[in-house]
Parts: sequence; structure tokens; C-alpha cells
Amino acid sequence: MPKTVDHDAYRKELLKNCFDLFGRHGFNNVTMRQIATETGVSTGALYHYFPTKFDVLQQLFSWAAEENIEAYSESADQNLPLQEKVARISQFVASSGSFYEHLLLLALDLFRNSEAEGQEVFANFARHYEAAISRNLGTDERLSEVIATYLLGSVAYSLLTPGRVSSRQQALVLSDVLNALIAGLDGSVADRAARSAGTPDATSQKRPPVNEEPHT
Repeated sequence: MPKTVDHDAYRKELLKNCFDLFGRHGFNNVTMRQIATETGVSTGALYHYFPTKFDVLQQLFSWAAEENIEAYSESADQNLPLQEKVARISQFVASSGSFYEHLLLLALDLFRNSEAEGQEVFANFARHYEAAISRNLGTDERLSEVIATYLLGSVAYSLLTPGRVSSRQQALVLSDVLNALIAGLDGSVADRAARSAGTPDATSQKRPPVNEEPHT
């Protein structure tokens, strides 16, 4: 009886191997033949799953986002207080530094090879993370986008200035900044909502009355 092949699982295994390979050598320095050799498949089998090397790169982003988010979700506890959730996310991001650095470098390769397609692929990739942030922290779409943008920036900084901040220090800083973002942006949203409803916001409620001097 012929062996049943789980094609989706096999494709994901190939993507994992490609991710490691591109991370070590760079996308432009690797050929499809090298990918086939290192992953232990024939070039024909590789082309069956990925018609071109650029197809590998495109699919890597969806795979990476799904794998990374799933890895965090398995250890996440939705019953924790918000600050503890933020601390857990910060620790996870800081401990996954090399993974995100590889992704950032691949994103640059993606844009160099096709700016238009790169923008579309990366936008879908970002939406995966923004949706995960919303689910885990209960933040709205706008705030989730701000948080994702900050996290990406922190990865870029770590990549360009290696060794300046330990993963533990980075986790503490990320936690502080994310808590400040959530508190600050949530407050500004609430204030705008109050103003649009015709009710005084927190700032105006605390503002003392102005005692005007009578005109002479």
C-alpha cells in the first residue's frame, strides 16, 4: 500500500529548512539546487512545492508568522492581568531575537526583489501579528498596529547594534514601553470619544476654573 504523504506538513518542513538556510547565507546567495541538497529532496520535488525561489520567500512569511504566533499562544494564559500579559509577550519577543532578525533580513530581500509584491506579502504578515496582539491584549486595531510597529523597530535596533542590550534588559524595556503605549493611547481614545459625545474629558475635569479680573 503506498505511503500517505501529508503535503502541507512536508511543505512546512521544507520552509523551516529554507528559513535556516536563508538566515545563514542570505536569500540572494542561495540557489534552488542548494536548497534541494540541504533539505534532502530532489530539485523536481522542490519545484513541485515552490515553482521559483521567490515563491519560497513569499511563503516563508506566512509560515513564520503562523509558527511563531502558535508557539506563543501555546504558553499564553488569557486569564492573566494585562500587565502580566504584556510582560509575557515582551519576554517572548526578547527571547526570539534571532528569529525576528532573520525575518527582518528576509523582508529586505523581499523588497529588493519585488517592491510591490514585497509590500503585499509583508502587509499580510503584519496583519497576522496585529490580530494576535489584539487577541492577547484586547487592544483595538489602531493600538495593535502601533505595538507591532514598535516591536519591529526594536528588532531592527537589536540587529544593527548587537550586544548593547541583553535579552532580559530588552524584555523589561519592551514591557515598560508597551504598558505606556497601551495606557497613553487608550486614554487618548477615551478622551476623543468623550469629546465627541459632548462630555468633558479627564483633563478638562481636572482643570481649575479661570478667575478673570474685571475689566476697568
